[in-house]
Amino acid sequence: MKKYFFIAFIPSLIYAVVRYNIFKEVPWENLPLWISNKAFAMTATILVAYSFCADKSKPRKEIGILGFYIAIIHAIISLIILNPSYFAKFFSDDGKLNFTGELSMLAGIVSFSLLLIAVYKSYPAVTEEAEVDLKFIHQLVLWGIILNIVHIVVMGFPGWLKVADWPGMLPPITLVSCVISIIFLLKRMLRAKK
Repeated sequence: MKKYFFIAFIPSLIYAVVRYNIFKEVPWENLPLWISNKAFAMTATILVAYSFCADKSKPRKEIGILGFYIAIIHAIISLIILNPSYFAKFFSDDGKLNFTGELSMLAGIVSFSLLLIAVYKSYPAVTEEAEVDLKFIHQLVLWGIILNIVHIVVMGFPGWLKVADWPGMLPPITLVSCVISIIFLLKRMLRAKK
């Protein structure tokens, strides 16, 4: 599983460092949480979406569970730094989450919850069921991915259109993550039709 983590995480971290630390000139002191969190978010998105469309020759369940574990890291870091200093667009002047912030967080929380249930249901010994209901798990993962896309779109969409403002002309990580998720979903749909 390590190779799947590194294949997804290393490029994500390099991309985040180049886009934010180098081109956007975000202070290097923000690398441990603010920047790495972006890489963890993208890594989790890639692994979960890839596990959904990978063929049976790949360890799909293990890749998906690994992606979920990375999503846990992302969620914890996000909770630690969830404040107007880091996420100004999510907050009103009174310090409360605005509509964008609440909608993005809600979509992220529900997505995380669906994936948590999917991971839990993947282990018959834990759930005390005779067999795993793969169709149900796949539906949970599908809706988890869709809601993660909503989470990402609400978070980043306005910035996607301001190409001139992209640091180093590099697309936002939210846009890259969204495109990757959609590509993997389309790949799964095309394979299902065959």
